Amino acid sequence: MAQVGSRGKRLDIIARQGSTIGPFIVDLVNPDDSPVNLTGCTITGQIRKNALDTLKVADLTIVVLDPLVGKFSFEILHSVSKDIPAGEFQRSVESVYQWDMELLDTLNKITPLYYGEYLNFREVTRP
Repeated sequence: MAQVGSRGKRLDIIARQGSTIGPFIVDLVNPDDSPVNLTGCTITGQIRKNALDTLKVADLTIVVLDPLVGKFSFEILHSVSKDIPAGEFQRSVESVYQWDMELLDTLNKITPLYYGEYLNFREVTRP
């Protein structure tokens, strides 16, 4: 049976509340291994408690480094992760979130890039 679709690549993020996560450098390539031209494109990423929530917990910081070769970075800044609530125990319901990242190209086509769980552990050391 043939399948059609795109969901992106699964990437679970395990983090500690109040830490900087990343930056992670990505080189986007087409199926023929040629670089994706990101000129005029927008990449966004969000964290929510679950995919259906209307309330956004956080935005990822995304920077296009070299649009002609499809290079960008993403990270979650300390100033953002410190405000994401964490649960009392590992993998408690309170500490698991969902996240994803999408590319909007110049033709208004949306391509999912990454998705996964964001597991947030409580920060112990604080200023």
